[in-house]
Amino acid sequence: MQASEIREDDCGKGPGDAARPVGYRRSAGSARGEVRRRELLDRVVDDLAVNGLVDFSLRRAARAARTTHKVLLYYFDSVDDLLTQAIHQLRERRVESGLAAAAGPDRRTLADRVRAVWLALTGERSRVLDQAIGLMMYDPQRYGELGRGASREYLPGLLSILPPDWSDRRKVEVAAWFTFFMSRKMIRFASGDTECAAWHYPGTNGACVIMAGGFAVTKEPGTDRFASRFHDAGFSVLAFDYRRIGDSGGRPRQVLSIRDQLADWEAAIARAATLPGVDPAHLAIWGFSVSGGHILRVAARNPRLAAAIAQTPNVDGPATTRNAARYQKPFALLRLTGRGVLDALGGLVGRPPLLVPLAGAPGTVAVVTTPDGREGAEALNPGNRYPQWRQAVAARSVLPLGFYRPGRAARRVRCPLLVVVCDDDRSAPPAPAIRAARRAPHGKVVRIPGGHYAPFLASHERVVDTELVFLRKHLLGADHGAVPSRPPRGHPVSGRRSSPA
Repeated sequence: MQASEIREDDCGKGPGDAARPVGYRRSAGSARGEVRRRELLDRVVDDLAVNGLVDFSLRRAARAARTTHKVLLYYFDSVDDLLTQAIHQLRERRVESGLAAAAGPDRRTLADRVRAVWLALTGERSRVLDQAIGLMMYDPQRYGELGRGASREYLPGLLSILPPDWSDRRKVEVAAWFTFFMSRKMIRFASGDTECAAWHYPGTNGACVIMAGGFAVTKEPGTDRFASRFHDAGFSVLAFDYRRIGDSGGRPRQVLSIRDQLADWEAAIARAATLPGVDPAHLAIWGFSVSGGHILRVAARNPRLAAAIAQTPNVDGPATTRNAARYQKPFALLRLTGRGVLDALGGLVGRPPLLVPLAGAPGTVAVVTTPDGREGAEALNPGNRYPQWRQAVAARSVLPLGFYRPGRAARRVRCPLLVVVCDDDRSAPPAPAIRAARRAPHGKVVRIPGGHYAPFLASHERVVDTELVFLRKHLLGADHGAVPSRPPRGHPVSGRRSSPA
């Protein structure tokens, strides 16, 4: 929907209205006038709930309210004032219906109440509110009021359904997560012979961050924590699943290819450039682990990108394999290789894939057996928050990783590049990543203590703040990056020809 579809050219100003400034309400302060205003507003809201915002105008609102446009201007400042109040009331109805659903006699557990609220908040009525978000993105200065205060309207109701014995902090955190999930929309885009699924978080500043999880990590455990912070800062976010995992299409499932994943990145960038409210000149990419290595190759192929962030990237397959062998028993390593070969041969004749776990203890057949690699479930999926994430991959997909060296593309990366490395990383050795960043013309390294998943654990705040400073500077301008929301506590080490964060 285009903002131009909401028209003001028929606001109904007659010859005698020219001297009356917009915003004059002769009904203000009158109890009788307030009752009449609420009656008219209810009728306009009923019309919006059925017909949406497309082609909304003061004349259409007058027809719905069974009055004239001049009468509406008697009770409301302008068409924008009427629209804003109608959207807020529609949102209030949405909250009330959700709470009513949660209060049913069969809603005994928190899970039951959350399911009931979710169905009420994401039903057909949400279509109009989605259109309102589109207006905010199209013209945030004019329609920004449609979004301001939305969280304040939702939070009290959501807090009321949480267990009374929870601490206030826990209640606020859970309710905030709930409103965060409501702010995103599932979209799909073509990639190769199938489709990739992505969460789209509409932003307000015109810039977009394109994100993906690790090699076999789906978008929710892989990006939610960082995507929420980027979105809170005003950025649009497109967080996608690679083909054959998560919500994306493609078969056989859990069979991953480096070439296919790079193609998925290209398709995601092309889709992000077409999102409403996004300036194609203000796109950034973000990935970690194996996807962090992809970032270097993708950035090298797309010189028009405004910025790139590679977090704990695997940039040198042979070096990573040699290091990983120190934490694996020789016989188990041979079994992993043999299963990979057998799976590859079976794939040629249409056999289903042989899966191996993403992480395991030394001596087990798993992709990663390093000490910090085994922290992946705790870091990405605490409390089994994402039970749908299948933490396994086809054995045939593991073999090419040992030969993958995306760090070689670093000197061809023309956009500003931020590389976050962990000094104690045993799964993605920091030294090759530091060297790659120093070869990039505009590369910068930020070093933090901890293992491979430290950016999701103890160092999360300092990493996300540093990344936000980087994104604000290179996507929005130098002034935006000058003051972080919290002072970053990392230890930046600028690489050769590096630019400041």
